[in-house]
Formats: sequence, C-alpha cells, structure tokens
Amino acid sequence: MRQLTGVTVDDLMAAIPTPLLILDTDLRILLANPAFTRTFHLQPEQVENRLLSDVLEIEWGLSNLRQNLLEASAALEPFELDWVSPTLGSRSLLVQAQAIHNHTTGAKNIVITFQDVTPPKHIDEQFRALLESAPDAMVIVDASGKIVLANAQTQKLFGYHAPELIGQPVEILVPQRFHGQH
Repeated sequence: MRQLTGVTVDDLMAAIPTPLLILDTDLRILLANPAFTRTFHLQPEQVENRLLSDVLEIEWGLSNLRQNLLEASAALEPFELDWVSPTLGSRSLLVQAQAIHNHTTGAKNIVITFQDVTPPKHIDEQFRALLESAPDAMVIVDASGKIVLANAQTQKLFGYHAPELIGQPVEILVPQRFHGQH
C-alpha cells in the first residue's frame, strides 16, 4: 500500500473540489469534504455521523439506490437523482458511488460524489422564450417519443392546448397514414 508522508485524510478531503462523502454500510456519513458542506449549504456538525437520507432528506424508498449502494462490490453506474432542497429548490444531481473494502478488517465503506447538473434557470427561461418566439410549430420529445414541450404555434396548428399534448406520444400529431413510416 502506498502512503503519503505528512498528508492527512482531512488534507486530501479538503483538496477534492467535488462534493464527496464516505459512508458506512448503514449509509451513515463518516466523512464529508468541505465541497459537500459548501454545495449543500450545511455545517460539518449537521453532516458527520448522520444518515445520508436524513442529511439530504432523500426518499430512499423511491429508488433502488440504497440497496444498490449496500450491495455494491465495485462502482455503480453514474445516475441522475432528482432532489428538492428547502434552501436550493429542485436540483438534479449526478451521483457516482464506489464501494471500498478494508482488506485487513473486511469492513466496507462507500465513497459517493455529487455533481449538480441542474440547468441554470435563466437558460431554461431563455430556451422557452426562444421556442415560443419561433414562427413555426415546434415540439420537444423525450427519448421515448413523449411530448415534453410544445410552443404556441404547435397549439394553433394542431388545435391542442399545451396540457393536452404534454406526455402524449408525438404520433398524436402525425397523420394516421404516416404512422408506419414515422
């Protein structure tokens, strides 16, 4: 095992610019770096030795995250987690987690990092304004082909109100004779 002389764990944690936690198998926070407490507007005493679900008020039951973290023998695939903060509002977090094993004691810990990937509000507002100002009908669909956004021109052209279109398959706007080709 490689060791760094004169460098403490606290020095290493402080040098990492990404919000990072080290958890035990109960998902209790053993260590939190300063980037984590700054990003989430928390004090160190509000974090360490507390359950992750209590600190971030995440509903673990809504996802398999907790189980996946506990069963992890290596890195989990990065995933996006929607989180609502009382102070920061609705956020999208890219979460990465890695199980680490102490080969001497057999203990398992989890290293977890968070990256805020929430689009800045002004960009979302600018995008919506641009979409609405377009002279043509424009529809935004998700990966499954469901409509997530439609501008006013789309509503005028097809006669649907926006709430009627949102969540519908884009084929609702395609003439029946073209469904097979679409």
